[in-house]
Amino acid sequence: MLTLSNVSKRYGSSPPVLEQIDLVIDQGEFVSLIGPSGCGKSTLLKLISGLTSPGSGSILVDGKTPVNARKTISYIFQDATLLPWRTVSRNVGLGLELEHVSRESRKQKVDSLIELVGLSHVARAYPRQLSGGMKMRVSVARALATAPHLLLMDEPFGALDEMTRDRLNEELLRLRAEQHWTAVFVTHSVAEAVFLSTRIIVLAPSPGRIAEEITIPLPFPRTSVTRESEQFESFVTEVSRALRGVHSA
Repeated sequence: MLTLSNVSKRYGSSPPVLEQIDLVIDQGEFVSLIGPSGCGKSTLLKLISGLTSPGSGSILVDGKTPVNARKTISYIFQDATLLPWRTVSRNVGLGLELEHVSRESRKQKVDSLIELVGLSHVARAYPRQLSGGMKMRVSVARALATAPHLLLMDEPFGALDEMTRDRLNEELLRLRAEQHWTAVFVTHSVAEAVFLSTRIIVLAPSPGRIAEEITIPLPFPRTSVTRESEQFESFVTEVSRALRGVHSA
């Protein structure tokens, strides 16, 4: 699904943000990027999405450059970035409108996705009428409307309270099980990374580089029971230790 070969990135004459990133992500994986602030996590997502270009190295998504694969990629930002003058339904359907999908087909797809994320009761509401968690669910539904092969997420739940975040994490894994997309997810939360991921990439800063890769073989589906297990706590400890290692290096 995704191959990064010897990827480096710098802005102007500044020191490199990322250096010699080699990473292969298979179809269906859920990979989290975690590391100290300034290690290049968000920059790496932008490179994969084609929003910016690497200084050196190559990136392939489904065998294509990110720019040529853009129709198969969806991006969820830290903020929900909803259009305030559009209802929930019209925000979810924005990408389909831009692709000139017929009104009838668009309505069927939008209604299905809104039901999938549990927001049918607010389909005609505007963003100002929604809670933070509801706004992020609209953002997720909008990203899934174009049936992406690859879903990129940059700390989408970082501003939410812990209970809402945990609930949306479970919702996200349920959607993944139904739709079978591949995910690259940026987070500062070790527990969130362990709960969601099949694999965690720990990045070290100055310049950003891969310090460690940790496979998370916890069974799916993952629920609140998963978070209470000894195995979950063991992986949280392992990832936390790796993170402390790059902080102190």
